[in-house]
Amino acid sequence: MNRNTLTALALAGSLTLSLGLARCNQQASDKSSKKSLQSGGSKAGAPSVTGSHLGKPFDVKELTDVAKLLADPKAFKGIKVHIKGVVVQHCHHRRAWFAVGMGKSSKQFLRVWTLHEFQVPKDIKHGVSLAEAEGVVEIQTVPENHAKHYAREHGFFGGDPSKVSGPQFLPTLRVTGAEFKL
Repeated sequence: MNRNTLTALALAGSLTLSLGLARCNQQASDKSSKKSLQSGGSKAGAPSVTGSHLGKPFDVKELTDVAKLLADPKAFKGIKVHIKGVVVQHCHHRRAWFAVGMGKSSKQFLRVWTLHEFQVPKDIKHGVSLAEAEGVVEIQTVPENHAKHYAREHGFFGGDPSKVSGPQFLPTLRVTGAEFKL
């Protein structure tokens, strides 16, 4: 085979793999929606807040203070923690995350990433809904354009997009389980 034929075959294989992965991700998403419905979720695929425990059961007994975690996130990086607080923000578009603060007007909050396990309940209310969550702490690097969006739309990084310059670092809890209450 000549070099052009090999290149074409490699590209075709890569495209096939990409399409297959996209399909697998869609199937996983479909399974996640079905799983959500089976665990008391709504018909739209997002669970309801009332009395819902989503994901895996909690196994960390001791609560970690959100303020303490946010004061020194590097000390918690890679550690599984259990937190509790008031929901102060959430992803409206994909319901991929919510943020927990110590009070309803809290200016500091921890983003809790849920999409790999479940969608955030559709009827969650900022400053009213309480959340308990467990997962592993990560520190994500957020590109400047996304950080400006998070600042403008969700109040992260001080809430002022004009003050965001360069990539930002965002402590995040990659959730394994969560429970919500109104």
